[in-house]
Amino acid sequence: MKKEHSLSKRLFTVLMVFSLLFSLAIGIIITVASFSTYEKAAAQSLSTEATDIANSLQGKTAEDRLSQLQDLPTGLVRITYVGEDGTVLYDSEVGASELGNHSNRAEIQDARRDGEAVVERQSETMHEDSLYAAVALDDGSVIRASEERRSLASFIGEMAPTIALVTVIVVVVAYILARVLSRRIVKPMNSVDLAHPSGESPYSEIQPLMDRIEQQRKELVKSNDELRRAANLRREFTANVSHEMKSPLQVIGGYAELMSNGMVSEEDVPKFANLILTEAESMRLLVDDVLTLSHLDEHSRVGDDSPDVDLYDVAASAVSRLDSKAGDRNLYISGVHDDAVVKGNAQLLEQMVYNLVDNAVRYTNPDGRIRVRLGRDGDYAVLSVDDDGVGIPEEYRERVFERFFRVDESRSRETGGTGLGLAIVKHSAEDHGGTVVAEESEWGGASLVVRIPLAESAR
Repeated sequence: MKKEHSLSKRLFTVLMVFSLLFSLAIGIIITVASFSTYEKAAAQSLSTEATDIANSLQGKTAEDRLSQLQDLPTGLVRITYVGEDGTVLYDSEVGASELGNHSNRAEIQDARRDGEAVVERQSETMHEDSLYAAVALDDGSVIRASEERRSLASFIGEMAPTIALVTVIVVVVAYILARVLSRRIVKPMNSVDLAHPSGESPYSEIQPLMDRIEQQRKELVKSNDELRRAANLRREFTANVSHEMKSPLQVIGGYAELMSNGMVSEEDVPKFANLILTEAESMRLLVDDVLTLSHLDEHSRVGDDSPDVDLYDVAASAVSRLDSKAGDRNLYISGVHDDAVVKGNAQLLEQMVYNLVDNAVRYTNPDGRIRVRLGRDGDYAVLSVDDDGVGIPEEYRERVFERFFRVDESRSRETGGTGLGLAIVKHSAEDHGGTVVAEESEWGGASLVVRIPLAESAR
């Protein structure tokens, strides 16, 4: 199972850790700075004391110097008087004879070279350090003042209780602040209305996220609406198909039953058989159109990788297939006039042109005229089918492309057709990136105009 992450807990942890690390860093800095100040003060004080003693001994004899040193009050500072040859002549804490030669001591050598020196040496225990301040006298001897002082480890040890108390206080304060801040930071985010997040962003940093959520929300709403519409259309389409197939099935079933029961006279058998054949053909056409629409619904629109199709050849082929049907009604079809290459599916495009011309043939009176024109308008191929038939009332010019919509049901039954022809035309045109509109022709009939983008090679 995937572990869930809490923003509030993460903020709390980050703030808590940051506060502790910051407090620790500040504590270390203060401790080191305090110790450094303490060291400098101690070194300055010791150096001043050594200088004062040296100044008071300048110009005196060795006996007077020893006498004066012996009269000095004892304290925390140890005074040592080293002769020119490194022999210890006096020490305020240990007998001079007990101390070895000090010529090799760093503070003695530095004082003889520079006049005065301050040297620090760590003790072996690491708990105390020794600080030495040496001043050279005019005869080459050296006065040295020294004291034992706390090491850094000892200094920290002495401050440990105070540091521990401050740490506890810091932890408690950091805990409270982290809890309060994490809740305050997260609270505005929890109050965001995810149904309309774009205008509710509590922080500018998360505004892009809110905008993205709003965009996805709209896309989901749109997708759901489209799915609902598609489901409604599918239900309506199924109901319409069932209704359209019911009538021919009833006719076929009824006549077939009469014939099988011997209730049809011999001379009427050809008539009944012809009716059954006609209804069966209507059902076949309906099934073909339903399959075509299903194919169009399931496949995406034509892409750039589709082959080039010469719309002139496609249109000429579709018109030639209808010449016989138009001739039966004494209709005259004038041919196409221009070539135009588009990206697409030749079979669907021919079906589109066939349906347009077939629709004109059905709704044009005998001895009428039908004209198929193919031209170019900028980057588009324009195909129009005009007739001088009954035309399409203006209020129905958009609805004629709906599935199973008929302007006049009674006339549609006379002319035949499935009610899906123009729906297939619209679907095919849109799949090729084009459009189709119904207008009034110059003869007063219908004019159906399709516009499809030309292929790049034909522009």
